[in-house]
Amino acid sequence: MKPYLILFAILLIGCGISCKKDSLTSDLKGQWVRVDNRNDTVTFGFKDQVDWFELFRGYQLGDDGILRPKIPLGIYEYKIKDNSILIHWSASSSSTWPEYYFSFQGSEIEMGNFIDNTNPRIILEKVK
Repeated sequence: MKPYLILFAILLIGCGISCKKDSLTSDLKGQWVRVDNRNDTVTFGFKDQVDWFELFRGYQLGDDGILRPKIPLGIYEYKIKDNSILIHWSASSSSTWPEYYFSFQGSEIEMGNFIDNTNPRIILEKVK
């Protein structure tokens, strides 16, 4: 009887862990804007892909007078573990997954600054 109880306990713990990740992913889904500049937006759940987000930074005027999207921008794959997020830019030829600080609470995300070097961390708030 005890082996069945142990197996049942392991299955319950495993199910609890997987449900927590699904809940976190669904809570992240939507559009988030960077608080300090109100231009950089991150959209989690891009095209209904669970582990992808899109970064859009607005536009900038080029030397030739033409408005172009600010870089970096594009589609990123991510993995969340404990207090960090691993990010891979889909347009990169590199196979590395840089790791950044990550904290998610309600309608606010604090994470390592993977966009530019203005601050060590950025804060995003949910808008949609």
